[in-house]
Amino acid sequence: MKITRISPVTGKPNERDIAITPKELVDWYDGKSSLTRFCNITEEDREFLRSGMTDACWNELAAIEKDGVV
Repeated sequence: MKITRISPVTGKPNERDIAITPKELVDWYDGKSSLTRFCNITEEDREFLRSGMTDACWNELAAIEKDGVV
């Protein structure tokens, strides 16, 4: 299922196709299940669902911190 989240680093939308059903997503949002139950999704997908962060966001954040902008 395609999921869009806003990057907390750039404020821009990011989209990922994650192997999760709409019911699983709703159950997680409602606190009925844990993301660790979904063994068919990657750790990167879990992080995206939790925070909206992608690998590119983490790299950009690291670059900003390295340059002393933050």
